[in-house]
Amino acid sequence: MKRRTFMMSAAGAAAGLALAPRMSFAAAGTIDWYTSSDTNILDFWSNTIKPAFEAANPGLKLNLVDAGDGAGIIAIGERAVAAKQTGTDPQADYFETADPLLPAGAIEAGIYVNMAKAGLSNYSRVNPLAIQSEYSLPYRGSQVLLAYDTSKLKPADAPKTWDQLVSWIKANPGQFVYNRPDKGGSGGNFVRRAIHQANGLDPKAFMSTITRRKQATRPSARHGNCSRTSHRRFTTRAPTRPATPSRCSFFPKASSP
Repeated sequence: MKRRTFMMSAAGAAAGLALAPRMSFAAAGTIDWYTSSDTNILDFWSNTIKPAFEAANPGLKLNLVDAGDGAGIIAIGERAVAAKQTGTDPQADYFETADPLLPAGAIEAGIYVNMAKAGLSNYSRVNPLAIQSEYSLPYRGSQVLLAYDTSKLKPADAPKTWDQLVSWIKANPGQFVYNRPDKGGSGGNFVRRAIHQANGLDPKAFMSTITRRKQATRPSARHGNCSRTSHRRFTTRAPTRPATPSRCSFFPKASSP
């Protein structure tokens, strides 16, 4: 079976995954997989998906690699773009979390598959509001929570809404922090929520003109397979953003078998 054919059939059966073609194996029967998600996602793939997948597909192995953070994923994407240009092996098949717009030029270089045209049987069942690009596909949601020090802030005084949080931040300069957006999903998601608030909570503000136009003419879709949820490491309840779908991507190999 050709690499691209296998990847498409696997994605179609696995609750909707974003694809890009890889034409041959780096090592016979090995799929190189990368994530920048928290340890709970890596553990889920290691302890649940990997053994089930390998049992159902004798001779195939998942090589699960922790890329560290968003910058790590982008670096591997840059390697894939360079490999595509030189006809060499990028040694990457699948990104569990990725933005297909990064690195710049990745889509134009042909390292991602257009999911809308990949022939996935369940694609029409994905909630269209969760699709931000045809070159990636949501398969789980991440609910980000905020943590605070109860020795310095009483639970009764903790902000419960976005407006209360903003007021608290202004009243307590230098006391609120979030991680760098390129170093973890929680920071990026906080920035997205801030932009979301500043734009009237309109989800269309996060979509390209092309995506909005296509969704306007697309039949209504239900949530379907967008069901798996991951929880970030923050543990106390405070104002949060809506659950943001995680996206994943496959990469091509240099040549077809």
